[in-house]
Amino acid sequence: MNRPSLVIRHAFALLGPIVGRKFNLFRSAEGRLFSSGLLFDPIRLNPEIKQFQLVQRAANSYHVRYVADAAISDGTESGIRQEFHQILGAPVAVRFKRVPEIARSKGGKLMAALSELAES
Repeated sequence: MNRPSLVIRHAFALLGPIVGRKFNLFRSAEGRLFSSGLLFDPIRLNPEIKQFQLVQRAANSYHVRYVADAAISDGTESGIRQEFHQILGAPVAVRFKRVPEIARSKGGKLMAALSELAES
C-alpha cells in the first residue's frame, strides 16, 4: 500500500510572542528576568510583617509596602537589605513604607510583587 508522506509543520511559527505575567517578574541590572519570589523570604520571615507588597521601580531600586502593628526596626530593614544584596549579588536600594493595608487589584487579588519598569 502506497501512503502519501506526512508533512508536519510547526504551528508555533504562526503564533506571535506569548505575553505572560511580566508584572511579577523582576529585571536584574544585567537585564535578565527573575522571579520576584526569590526576594520574598527576607520579608516574609519577619513575624511582625503581616502583609507586604514588593515593588521594583528601577533595576536596583525596590520599595516594600508592609502592614504591621508598628514600624519595623532599623535592624530589620538593614537585614532585609543585606539579604537582597546576597540574593541578587549586587547592592540595591530598598525603601520601606508601613501602610494600613495593601491595595488589591481590580480583581480583588493581593499582588505581592509588582514591576514598574518600562518594557524593554
